[in-house]
Amino acid sequence: MDTFNDLSRKWGFMEKGFDYYIVAVLGPQSSGKSTLLNLLFGTSFSTLDATEGRVQVTKGIWMGHTKAVSDKEETMLVFDVEGVDGRERGEKEAAFEKKTSLFSLALSDVLIVNMWHTDVGRYAAGNIALLKTVFEQHLLLFGKARSRKTLIMFVIRDHLAAETPLTKLQTIIMKDMVGIWEGLQKPDEFSNSKMDDFFVFSFTGLPHKILAANEFSQGVENLRKRFLEAKTPDWIFKEISAKDVPSDGVSAYASSIWQTIRENKDLDLPSQKEMLAMFRCDEIMETVLKVFTQSITPIKSSLEKGHVEEFGRKITEISNTVLGLYDTPASRYHPEVAARKRSQLAGTMNTELFSMFTKQLQKISEKSLGFFEKFSLSP
Repeated sequence: MDTFNDLSRKWGFMEKGFDYYIVAVLGPQSSGKSTLLNLLFGTSFSTLDATEGRVQVTKGIWMGHTKAVSDKEETMLVFDVEGVDGRERGEKEAAFEKKTSLFSLALSDVLIVNMWHTDVGRYAAGNIALLKTVFEQHLLLFGKARSRKTLIMFVIRDHLAAETPLTKLQTIIMKDMVGIWEGLQKPDEFSNSKMDDFFVFSFTGLPHKILAANEFSQGVENLRKRFLEAKTPDWIFKEISAKDVPSDGVSAYASSIWQTIRENKDLDLPSQKEMLAMFRCDEIMETVLKVFTQSITPIKSSLEKGHVEEFGRKITEISNTVLGLYDTPASRYHPEVAARKRSQLAGTMNTELFSMFTKQLQKISEKSLGFFEKFSLSP
C-alpha cells in the first residue's frame, strides 16, 4: 500500500477525514469500463486500442481520483477493476473475480456494473453469477453491522431507447436481482430480510459511443453531473450514509481486507475496523506523546533548580491539550478501541506527571525546611 499512501498524500486525500467517496466499476472485459471512468471523472486509466481487438487492458485494480465534488469539500477515489470473463486468467478467473468483487464491495460507496444492452437477461454475460457472489459476500461482510447500504448502479451500454425503454431493462434486471436474493442461503437472522435492507439500485442507459456519438456524450455528461455536482436533484451520493473509516485510515483498512481475502478467510468487517482502530490509535498516541514530552521538558528542567510556580495549572493545560490532540483524530475510529487506547495514553502521561509532582513536593519541602531553619527562634 506504499503507492496508495504516496498517491493519497499527493492528492491531499489523507486530510479529508470523512469527506470522501469511493466508486468502483465491475463488468465484462473490454466493455469500456476504463473509458467510462475517464470520461466521468477525468481519470487516465489505460483503454483499449481498437486495432488490438478484445484483449485485456486492466489487470488487477487501479486507482484514480477526482479533485473534488463541486460546491462541497468531498473528494473521490475511483477503482478500475479488472474485467470478468477474460481468457487471460484461465482457471484462476473465478477465484480472482470473487476476490476483486469482494474488495470493491467492501470499500465502495457506489458499485458501477457496466454491461452491454444485449446482455441484459443473460445469466453469464449479464454478470448475474458475479452479482450472486457479491450478494452472498455482502451478507458475510455486513451481516453483523448493517451500518450502511451500497448503491449498485447498472450502466447499460449501447442502449437503444427507441427499441427498448430503460424501464423495461430495469424490470428485467430487478427480476434477476430478486431471484438471486431469494435463492441465497441466508443466515437465520436474515432469513426474512429484504434486498432493500442492504442495497440501493440505480439504472442508466448510454447510447453507442461511435454510432450515436452526440447522444453518448450527452448521456455521459448527465451522469457525470450526478456524480460530481451536489446541487443536482438526483445527486448519486444523497443515498450514501455516514462513514466509519476516515481517509487517513483507508490505506490500512484496504490492506487488511485484501490480505484477508487473499488468504481466503471469512471477512468480518467489525473486527477489521477494530484492527484498523488499534493501528491508527497507536500511531496517534505515538505522535501526541512526542508533543507531551516536548511540552513537559522545560518544566522538568526547572524542577531540577527548584519548585515550579503554578505547577498544577501548567501540567493540567498540557494534559488537556495532549488528550485533545488524541481525541480529535481517534474519535473517528472504533469507539471502544479509541477509549481503551486513550486510557493507555493517560496512564503513560500520569506516570510521568506523578514523578514530576513528587519532585515538585520535594522542592517545596526543601524550600519550606530552609525557610523554617532561617527564621526559627533560637532556644
